[in-house]
Amino acid sequence: MNRSPYELLSGNLTTARFKTVGVHQAISLPIFCNHHDTTLFSEIEQKQVDYTNYKHLALYGYRTICGEIRKKEIATEFNKRILASKTLQSLLSDSFFSLFESSNLGFRKGIEDLSYFAEELKKDINGTTENYVFSTLEIPLKGIYTASVTNLFSGSEILQEEKVPIFIFLAIPLENSTRIVMGYHREHVNPNMPEYIKRWENAEKSQLGYLLTGILTQIETWGLSPSLYERLSKENIKQYLDLFSESIAWEEQPPIETINLFEGIF
Repeated sequence: MNRSPYELLSGNLTTARFKTVGVHQAISLPIFCNHHDTTLFSEIEQKQVDYTNYKHLALYGYRTICGEIRKKEIATEFNKRILASKTLQSLLSDSFFSLFESSNLGFRKGIEDLSYFAEELKKDINGTTENYVFSTLEIPLKGIYTASVTNLFSGSEILQEEKVPIFIFLAIPLENSTRIVMGYHREHVNPNMPEYIKRWENAEKSQLGYLLTGILTQIETWGLSPSLYERLSKENIKQYLDLFSESIAWEEQPPIETINLFEGIF
């Protein structure tokens, strides 16, 4: 496994771990001011969500993509501070700093592409277009959440000037289950993405844990309730963290579905 600049800086081979955070810290990210957040997302925050309503799904997708842009902006700023540090310049090699410079190039490309995809969803929200394909289903698992964007299946052969297809994946906690929402752009899509969604739609109950574990090996930020965590086997947790550490740097690969983190739960 290749080490990221962050892992080199910390001296750790991997930083993958579960940790306890407060509810508000877990589910919030400063993206919009309170006024615009409330105004824009009132339909899915203050009213009954209709998961058959394209606009409602587009709102979830838009907020998810904007959140990913913000994460990359924060990471870019972190890199810039490292590169500007006189102290670190005197202690570390040029090759070390080149990793951060290369990382920032990737972040800039990512922000550029994500901004395009966000604007496409914004057109849908404000008009009558449907630039995306969404699929949604409910799974019998309580206490898990994520709102993420991944380059699922999109290989490194994509040219610099091309838009890298993105895959939207949400796990929305409900009272006694979880709502899964998946989506991709109609024109910028890897052909494996529609087939992957069909696998979810046609999956037997026994397959859902493997599918969910597989996609979660390619998502950096997701969480689960303490009560659900306590039900996971320690061996499955270890296997998942090892698998996550190996696969997170290579989002373009198919999800690795060899283990079921939620074995015996659903």
